[in-house]
Amino acid sequence: MLFHALGCGRATSPPTIVSHQAAGPSGPSSTSISTGRTKRKSTSDSLPALDSPAKRKKSTASAVAHLEPAASASGSPVDVHRTVSIPHNQDQLQAHARPKPGFPGSDVHAFVAGLPLLSPEDPYNFDLFAKLGMAGIKEKDDLEMLTVDFDRARDFLTGKGVSFLQWIVVRHGLLARTRRRGSDPNQNVEIEAEMLDFLKQRSPSLEHLSPILRDIGLTYSDVKHLYSLRGTWPALGKYLISQGFKFAEFVAFKRGLLGLYSPAQDLVDLMDPSHHEALKTFLADVKGDAKSKIDSFMRVGFCYREDLDMLSTLPAERIDEVLDGLVKEGLSWSECKAVQDALHRRAESLKVD
Repeated sequence: MLFHALGCGRATSPPTIVSHQAAGPSGPSSTSISTGRTKRKSTSDSLPALDSPAKRKKSTASAVAHLEPAASASGSPVDVHRTVSIPHNQDQLQAHARPKPGFPGSDVHAFVAGLPLLSPEDPYNFDLFAKLGMAGIKEKDDLEMLTVDFDRARDFLTGKGVSFLQWIVVRHGLLARTRRRGSDPNQNVEIEAEMLDFLKQRSPSLEHLSPILRDIGLTYSDVKHLYSLRGTWPALGKYLISQGFKFAEFVAFKRGLLGLYSPAQDLVDLMDPSHHEALKTFLADVKGDAKSKIDSFMRVGFCYREDLDMLSTLPAERIDEVLDGLVKEGLSWSECKAVQDALHRRAESLKVD
């Protein structure tokens, strides 16, 4: 089982198992434990980690029941992303201070295999699979326990090496599992007002994408944190596009991330040479002022080598959407045609590599 007790408050010597007696086909075996000069029978109270699978399943179901959506006195839905109050005797997430890493079983393997891919270098999400194993997520019950309190599950997994973007995908998968069982914890939850405002202020407006973000479980707090993780934006883009975003919509979403705090400061920071070497090389054959072209690319949300790789492999109609955005940012038709040719050459070089 994933979640173990934190341990006693005082130092104790581990008991020594001295004998085993089989009880027969109809009953479990019993174990005699020696603690000095006396012997006693083991019980679930003395060895909570040895609970039967049926008892653990019942305990898990009881803990998961605390997350079922409820309505406030006024009838409005309660935010599913709030911190859930759990009785201290079921505080398994905190109790998992000493996980037992191991190879996850078939349930966890099937769960990870069904998640969207985040990296072309990891076509089977093996990195995430291995990190879940190191965190002690090995059984079906372990996955169920992560749904008890998403905030604390996030802190637990990211503390064990799971990246923030991997956590977003894991949470999405956990929400999808509950929907397949006929229970959607987000069904009656309205999208946050702050998130809705963020989507409405984009050009074009992204308000119509709020159901997708609600199903994913993405909150405005997540968006603010993603702002500081610019290196993950290309992978974030592939993930959102796989869930129903159009490429132009992701570009608009990305521009929103860039301008989340101070647009002027963001641009000054990104104009540092260390950030635009890939753009400078890519645009070397495009006539015109290099700085203005780099500035135009950054304003539509393309800042990194990974952005250019993703853009060059898009279908022609989606590339046209980006070129339209570059025209609005000041590039001429001839410059956009040169950019299109450069993207085609880059796509060919990626195939060779």
